[in-house]
Parts: sequence; C-alpha cells; structure tokens
Amino acid sequence: MRIATNQLFLTPDRAIFVGPVQDNELHRHHALQMVVSPVPFRLAVGPGDVRAERFVLIDSDVPHAIQGDSARQILILIDRESTLAEALRTSLAPGDGFACLKPPEDLPDSMRGCAEARIESDRLIRSALQSADAAIGFQSPDERIKEACRFISEQEDFKVSLSMIANHIGLSEGRTTHLFKEQVGIPIRRFVMWVRVRRAIAEVARTGSLTEAAHAAGFADQAHFTRTFREMFGFAPKQILSRKNEIELHLCPQQ
Repeated sequence: MRIATNQLFLTPDRAIFVGPVQDNELHRHHALQMVVSPVPFRLAVGPGDVRAERFVLIDSDVPHAIQGDSARQILILIDRESTLAEALRTSLAPGDGFACLKPPEDLPDSMRGCAEARIESDRLIRSALQSADAAIGFQSPDERIKEACRFISEQEDFKVSLSMIANHIGLSEGRTTHLFKEQVGIPIRRFVMWVRVRRAIAEVARTGSLTEAAHAAGFADQAHFTRTFREMFGFAPKQILSRKNEIELHLCPQQ
C-alpha cells in the first residue's frame, strides 16, 4: 500500500490533517478535536490517565496529548463557534471532556482535494453525532451570502463591518448575522478572521516570512498571527509552514 503524503486541509470551520498525530505533551486549544486511526494510538487526557483508542472526540479547552504513528490517522479540528461544534458537543456526556467512539470500518489512504476531504470528514463527523438527524451539511448557499463572502474576501484592509456587509447585500444586520451563520456555519467575525489567516498563509508561501505575512494580513505582529492560528487550528503556523516539503497544504474555500 502506498504511504500517503501528510496532508492538511484548512476550511472556514475545520482543519483536516492526514498523517501521524504526535501531540506528545498535554496541551489544550479552543477547537474541538476528533482523531481516528486504523490502529490504536496513545491518548492522555490528564496525569496518569492514558489509554489506547482508535476514535475519540475531545471537547474544547480539554488538556490532552496524542501519540500515534499511522500514516492514515485523521485529525479533525472544528471551530468552537461553529454550528457543527454545537451539534458535536451533544455527543459528550455532561461533565465529560472527551468521548471514545466506535471506529469506522475503513479509512482513506489520502484525500484527493478539498471536496473529498469535506466528504470524508463529514462521514466521520456523522458517526460521532448522537442523532443521525443532526445536520452537518448546511443549506444550498443563498446568493446573498455567497456575495457577502466574496465582498469580505475582497477587502484589502480587512476593515469590514457588519453594517457594510448588510448594506452591500440588502439585508438588515440581524438577518445578515443569522443567515450567515446558518449558511456558512460560523459567525461573520470568525469568517473575517479566516480570510485574514488565509491571506497570511498565502503570503508565507510567497515570502517565507511569518512576520511579513502577519503584517500583510492585518495582524499586529507575528505573535498575534501565531496566537490566532493556534486558537483556530490547535498548532502554531511554523509547525506546518516550516515543514512544507513534508505536508501537502490545501486552502479550501467555504462550501
């Protein structure tokens, strides 16, 4: 069997990594995390609490560490403020910070592009939801929200306000806020941040400089960009961008 190149797919509401997952020290981040593997991996969820698992869901801000060597492990990080995260948290018992789940029968060797990454991650997420009726796909995109996303993405200075967006698409601010999250899956301000992070990543790829990339995307400095990236995706940008020869990076658009 061909060993797949490590892959990372970044979308507005999730990050999907395919490859060995090796979070050796206890840490926490704001994103929900799912890890699935064809063979058991080592999961630590606190001092002295170490177990072997194949499929886990870990809540936001819960200390954990993972050690696994399979090239077919899949890690999914989900934005805590997304509609999807709200649904997934119903799969956690009250007071529990994680859930050990029944693993799927098969896992892909790799994912061929953003569309397949979305489909495969949706399949894994569905299996974690308590109810098969819990929706993880959003409605067919409303043309006004598609235009709002385009408008946000085209702002060079990132100084786009809710009133500007609402006026541009001809809706009230309240209706814009509700419809945007319903359609895109995350609040407008998180989408604006996602656009800025995308811009920074593209700039790193062009210049190789995290500092220049941070300034180009409207962050105060490299540290600000790093904190934002870590909050959204659970790891520092240099962990990914400095290993570009080892990781196949995909910047995926909203649905």
